[in-house]
Amino acid sequence: MNIAVRSGIALRVAAALWLLLVTAGTAVAAPLTIAWDKSADTQVRGYMVFVGNRPGDPLSAFDVGNATSFQFSTGSASGTLYFSVASYGDDHVPGTRSHEVSATLGGGAAAPATGSAQVAAMGEQAVSSVPQRACFDAGQCYVAAPLLHSSMRVGSLAVDPFGQLYFVEGDSRVRVVSATGASEVVLDAADVGARILGLAVDPQFVISRSVFVAEASAREQGTFDIARYRNIANRFGEHAVLVPGLPTTASPLLTLDGAAHIFAVLPAASPSRLGYGGLVLRYNSDGSVPRENPLGSPIFSRGYDEPTAAVVDAQNDTLLLTGSNRGATADVVQLPTDQAAHPPVASQVLLTGRDQIIRARRLADASYQLSSIAIPGAVSVAAAPDGRLYVAVSSPDGGTDIVRLDRVEQ
Repeated sequence: MNIAVRSGIALRVAAALWLLLVTAGTAVAAPLTIAWDKSADTQVRGYMVFVGNRPGDPLSAFDVGNATSFQFSTGSASGTLYFSVASYGDDHVPGTRSHEVSATLGGGAAAPATGSAQVAAMGEQAVSSVPQRACFDAGQCYVAAPLLHSSMRVGSLAVDPFGQLYFVEGDSRVRVVSATGASEVVLDAADVGARILGLAVDPQFVISRSVFVAEASAREQGTFDIARYRNIANRFGEHAVLVPGLPTTASPLLTLDGAAHIFAVLPAASPSRLGYGGLVLRYNSDGSVPRENPLGSPIFSRGYDEPTAAVVDAQNDTLLLTGSNRGATADVVQLPTDQAAHPPVASQVLLTGRDQIIRARRLADASYQLSSIAIPGAVSVAAAPDGRLYVAVSSPDGGTDIVRLDRVEQ
């Protein structure tokens, strides 16, 4: 596939930026047009355009359908942008990306264009739906610190024991943000040939380096696989499919307990041929079915028609779920994962509910005390080992803001 910045367009853009800097000093949109040859493959149904500000590391992806050109609005961006194109078929999974072409817009680092599907640091920009200071109760308060923005849908926030934040971005990649704020892609759907639907970090990550991923199955449309990767120097490798071909038409939720069990929470919209819609499935970490499961099947429990969050309180062998049934929000559900009797241990876990984050604190009588912070648009939350919280919040442009909540004294 030949790809090029159209002749003349890049020159006109460069000239426009030069005149802008000299005569006005203010930002205006200066679009670049990227064009490529139509694929001769009759199975191609469309194209994805990838854009980044470093060679070989795209930060954004645009689905342009079956068009063979794409106009990228640079806004006030400067620096060099790198473009590549990949085709996709009926499964909508991008193939191998083309070679890259670049366009230099001016001096300095490239800035994200307004409305583009890029990840960018938010600086001091506040997120209107997140309170600057909020408390679960009188003794547990946080202040908000905006971290980054993506104009893609973001979900499945998780933090490893080293404080690195993981999330799935637009079903197309897994991104990791280090404790210093540096962001990089560690798994790309174009490289594995499957859409990425969700993830969970192994509680034994320090030893195993394992991250479990729900990825759309390449073998059968409308299904997903549970796969394991090992994170070596922030590169995912040693891919192993543990559970193949589970039915779903929406993204499932994954979580793990301290006994190396994987829980897959499926929405009721999933196909019914296996009867798994709206259920919670449990597997061993090698993909086998635990002997203690009811009837020896993967089914662990009934869940929600529309599950929102799932997390395991490993200290108390309890799975907690939030979600809704037929549009009506229900209470937090508590499901024991071990039938053996254990004295309750003081602990707390965090979940997202509808427009809120929920803290579930285990009490001495084995019940959970629930408290919440209202955050309209909250879609996922994760707690770091140092006590910080990360929250993904839907933004007005259709993307996602990720905000860090830092613990403060009352």
